[in-house]
Amino acid sequence: MKNHWMIFGATILAAVTAAAQVGVARPVIATENATAVQSNAAHVYVSITPKDSSNYEVAGYTAAANGQLTAVAGSPFGEDVTYLTTNGKQLFGANRNGVDIDAYTMESDGALTYAAATDIVQGKNCDTALSLFVDRTGASLYNLDYDGNECANTTYQSFAIAPTNGKLTIVDEAGASPELATPLEFIANNEFGYGASCYHFMPLIYGFARGSEGALKELSSHPALPIAPANENYCPAGAAADAANHVAIAVQPMAGYGTTAGAFQLATYTANASGVLTTASTHANMPAVSVGTVTSLAMSPSGNLLAVAGTNGVQVFHFNGANPVTKYTGVLAQGEIDAIAWDKSNHLYAIGQAAGKLYVFTVTATGASEVAGSPYSVSSPSSLVVVPE
Repeated sequence: MKNHWMIFGATILAAVTAAAQVGVARPVIATENATAVQSNAAHVYVSITPKDSSNYEVAGYTAAANGQLTAVAGSPFGEDVTYLTTNGKQLFGANRNGVDIDAYTMESDGALTYAAATDIVQGKNCDTALSLFVDRTGASLYNLDYDGNECANTTYQSFAIAPTNGKLTIVDEAGASPELATPLEFIANNEFGYGASCYHFMPLIYGFARGSEGALKELSSHPALPIAPANENYCPAGAAADAANHVAIAVQPMAGYGTTAGAFQLATYTANASGVLTTASTHANMPAVSVGTVTSLAMSPSGNLLAVAGTNGVQVFHFNGANPVTKYTGVLAQGEIDAIAWDKSNHLYAIGQAAGKLYVFTVTATGASEVAGSPYSVSSPSSLVVVPE
């Protein structure tokens, strides 16, 4: 078994053996401004582990227009699923057994109804339902399958989603490398998705082309890293895409193998028509983050705000397309933040596993504040999904 080191969040291997992931939150893509007649902002789902239990449950909440949360009737739901994602119609969860991806219909009041299960092993021994994500249209679901390629390397499984019940049909597998470490982030045209990792301190930004049926094909070229100071290089971590063709990637300066040389910074990349990423980011024009080791990135639906979570909290930056990212807020919550997501009504949600907290902030281009009643107590939260209304 390989020694799978990863700078971005918890290691995939630890997630498999402990069946407890802290993953990159996957917000539903939507416009940012709420309509005047909207009574609620979103439904929020958190995978939790009750005290003195090894099973998982899903806590469901309704977020009012002001961001305040109330529990959905019947919550928490006794669904033994870890990593969550959604296409806006169904909620999907990686079953704790590591073999199944379970699908649930989300009722209008936020309640969950079990709909279908898909065995993702496909007759092989090492496939694992782990980190799940969907494309921008919600037609395809993807599984970051640790050791799925010949029981040795990570691969991405592609599934078509049945619109009626969320049942999955395998389409293809792509990639065969331990360096594939995070869910992909698709740009606005839905044709290309990107990720980044620093496996064994070897930096890599990678991309995949998405076909019309949802199959992925790895791009042959890898973009250059930002220009670093003399005698340094950068380790990249994760990705977040705006509403056009730009991608934000967190990078940490390194002075040698395993030796950090400063705080994470935020780089900006632009994708051309072939999916090739280029950057004008340098150590001089990239802002540094104040949240410690980066665990999650999340772009606001309109693409003008970038939330960054880390071991010391969460903060928000102005995202300016191909131009450098600029500082905006200070640290909004102290302590480790493991996953973040936006709704379309200017609210940012964040979970901290160690603290057992769910935070809600109102964030616009002109101000940021914590919502009254936040933070909410949740038992060992491990994954977060926000479904805007």
